[in-house]
Amino acid sequence: MRGKPDCSRRVSGFPHLAGGRVVLKDPPYSPRIQVARTMPLLSCRTLRVALAVSALGLFACGDQGPVILSDTLTVLVVSPNGSEGSAIVSLVGAGLGQVTATDGLLFEERTGDGVRVMLINDEPGPLQFRVEVADTTLPLRGTVEEIAGPDDRVRTANVGYSVSFLR
Repeated sequence: MRGKPDCSRRVSGFPHLAGGRVVLKDPPYSPRIQVARTMPLLSCRTLRVALAVSALGLFACGDQGPVILSDTLTVLVVSPNGSEGSAIVSLVGAGLGQVTATDGLLFEERTGDGVRVMLINDEPGPLQFRVEVADTTLPLRGTVEEIAGPDDRVRTANVGYSVSFLR
């Protein structure tokens, strides 16, 4: 094609432009360079559809909210002194269910929103028991009220003792 190159660019989505074309007056390039100057751009409709699909993809991967899981947790008394003989532990939290011993004897007393557990080991060792929980997303709190050493004598202070919940 000889003569002046076509310096118009197709622009869709701009109805205020005559015929959807923009005419560039003085091209910033040499007229000898043969370049196709008509470039199709994405229409607004295509762009909106692409953005909507992207947004739906992001929302689909989002947080679905907390999942209520009932489970049986192992309650472990963490001792700074190693092996222990017995303990009284208070658990506070909503949805506490059946309490069972993993070793030794266990006695329980239900309170308003918790349970008080006396655990006696046959042999000195780690103090642990199991508790059923209706909803593992709700917080549980455990405290050691009293503790007896491997010689079955009550310790004068229960400083440094804590309660851990394991799945």
